[in-house]
Amino acid sequence: MTFSTMTRRVAIAGAAALSLAAFSAPAAAAEIDSIHFLIPGGAGGGWDGTARGTGEALT
Repeated sequence: MTFSTMTRRVAIAGAAALSLAAFSAPAAAAEIDSIHFLIPGGAGGGWDGTARGTGEALT
């Protein structure tokens, strides 16, 4: 059976993604008590609202 170059690349990328997922699974189970963001803008601005919304979604 012959594989095209694209099929071979997709298969290699899939195998790499699966192997990396196995290493990142234990890290995903860690509990985070608090998250601190450094925002490059003033309080009440667009960046502030985005960071607050992201922080609420992550906790």
